[in-house]
Order: sequence, then structure tokens, then C-alpha cells
Amino acid sequence: MKRSILTLAILALPLLSIAKGKKYNNISLDSLSEEFLYNINDNFLVVDAYSDGMIQEGKPYDISVYKTNVSVNGKTLPAKLGKKYATKLNEYWNKYEVAADLQTIKIHGDKLDMDAVCKVFVKRYMPVISKPASTEEQLKARKEMKDSFSDIFANLKDIEELAKNLCSDMIIRQPMDVHLRYNTDEVWVNGKLMNKRFTKKYLVLISKVVKKQAASTSEYIGYTVDSRDIRAQLNKKS
Repeated sequence: MKRSILTLAILALPLLSIAKGKKYNNISLDSLSEEFLYNINDNFLVVDAYSDGMIQEGKPYDISVYKTNVSVNGKTLPAKLGKKYATKLNEYWNKYEVAADLQTIKIHGDKLDMDAVCKVFVKRYMPVISKPASTEEQLKARKEMKDSFSDIFANLKDIEELAKNLCSDMIIRQPMDVHLRYNTDEVWVNGKLMNKRFTKKYLVLISKVVKKQAASTSEYIGYTVDSRDIRAQLNKKS
């Protein structure tokens, strides 16, 4: 894979399989795209193009960007998709702080390997590991990375489920950070007390993500659902 602007290192992890369709290791591609965008990583374009059916596993691909104009395999995007990509690219350029005349991206390859693309995702969560001095240390480091990778995806599934319910229950209707505060009997969402109908349900959903339950009505625990997780769920509904 060749690209301008960013050079991405692929970590030496055991091969992970990508399911056909809209998920990777049971995490929605929308969520993966948001994670890449959040980390100023232009792989969000590859994930979106794959999710939207414009590029395919194992086949040649070419993504060209100038400012917010995108073409995939030499074809300009339809208006609806163009608007979606333009919104994300505006956010990307603002985060990356690239001068207007340098806002170009070229991503192309002879054979799309979504495993390699998605493995870059793990870089957000792990520090750089220097080359181990021995085979034993190398195997230990790789096992730790593999275990951490599995834990991250498991936790993301719980976060995604929480965000999905917040959207489907119409508790949140636009991309924004959602601040939760809870004890054993109450759940507060952005400063408002959640009704009793939802309290029990969300106490379970939140505890899966936070991995901690309050001990009493006087102990409050806080948690924030990131706006990119909300946007990923809203994108799936639109």
C-alpha cells in the first residue's frame, strides 16, 4: 500500500480474519472508521470505501482525495456519499492542520488486504514495543499484544451496544458526547435523570463497559460515551 501524507506501520500480529459485509471481528465498520478518524489516520477512507462496496477484498484499489473531493478507482462519488466523505474530511483536515494547498491523499494498492488495514487500529491502544532481544521475549510480547487486542475488541463491542441503545431508545439523536452518572438505583444522562423504565436496562449496559458497579445509592460513578461512537450508530440508522 502506498500513500502520501501518512506512512503507517503494520504491527506483527497473528493474522485476523475479516468477515464479509459490515463488520470486522464483530465490530461495525462505522465504528472502526470513526476510530481511525479520531486518531487522524486516513485508513478511515479505506474502511468507508470497503463498507460502501466501492473497493473489494483482494482486488486493486485507488482512492484519491483533494480537499473534500474524493474519487475511488477513477470514479467520482455519488452526491450522497460525497457529502458523507466531505464531512469526515473536513474534520480530518482540521485535526491534521494541513494547509489547504497540501490537502491531498493517495491510497492505492495491487491487492486490498483488510486484515492489514484494520490491524493498524491497535496502534492507538499500545505503546511502541522495541524489538525483543530474544525469541522468548518476542513471543511473550506478541502474546501480550494479542491478548490486549482481544480485550480491546471485546470492550468495544460493549461500548457499541451501549451507544446503539442510546440511539434506538431516542435518548440521543445527534453526534455528541454523552455524560453518564449512575449509582445502584439511578442513571443520569447529560444531567437529566433517566426514567425508571430504562434505569435497570442501562445499569446493566453501563456496568459491562465500565466494569464497575456502584456499591450504594450514595456512590456515583461517571462515564462518557464518545461522540464518534454515537455517530457510528446514527450513520447505521440513516
